[in-house]
Amino acid sequence: MVKEKELLDLIKSKGYWEIEISPHTFKADRLELDEIIQLVKKSQVHKWGRYYPLISQSGDWVGESFKGNNYCESITDDGYQHKEIWRMYQSGQFIHYLALREDWGYKGDIGLNAEDSRKIQSIILTLYTVTEIFLFVSRLASNYQFDDHIYLMLKLHDAYDRQLVFSTPDRTLYDDYICRIDDPVTIENTFSVTDILSNSPHMAMDTVIRIFRLFNWNSTQIADILRDDQEEFVKGLGL
Repeated sequence: MVKEKELLDLIKSKGYWEIEISPHTFKADRLELDEIIQLVKKSQVHKWGRYYPLISQSGDWVGESFKGNNYCESITDDGYQHKEIWRMYQSGQFIHYLALREDWGYKGDIGLNAEDSRKIQSIILTLYTVTEIFLFVSRLASNYQFDDHIYLMLKLHDAYDRQLVFSTPDRTLYDDYICRIDDPVTIENTFSVTDILSNSPHMAMDTVIRIFRLFNWNSTQIADILRDDQEEFVKGLGL
């Protein structure tokens, strides 16, 4: 069975996302403990076999979910590219550690234009992940009272010397876009519930652009380049 501390150390040994979603106003007992898993399940984003976040079942060989004193938690390690730990507290705070698939043998993005020794950052996987996060926040907001505003923080750890890549030769970049920031790439903001509910894909795209600019990809056409990919991903989710 997956061990929480060992898995967290494993995730942090390579690149990973750290995500925090919090109601703007702290209320320790905002949720009943027994409500948390059902809330996450109702808010979960599922597309093409991807789940954000994944809820592991107790006894599952790849992980388990369980309750603490004031939180519920799920841990998953499939022994390959999918490694994650998330915890949601009764206050409504959601903390998520998600390993970068690119660092654990993901074959969809092979880094055609990156040096073999360089770490890669998949443009499409980044788009999908950030879009999933915003859709999850939107569903949380629609499934229970978040007050008026939501705090969201995204951190991309071990970003230094990573290169942005597409997976196929028909989609190429005209330069090497590489992150030169030693600290984690960090995007944080407080959003109104109204904006999240009405415009989460657009807000996700804006966030992706902010991330890619920290990789020195400063094109004004990023949204145009990736819009079809995002629309195809979102299509069929019922939003």
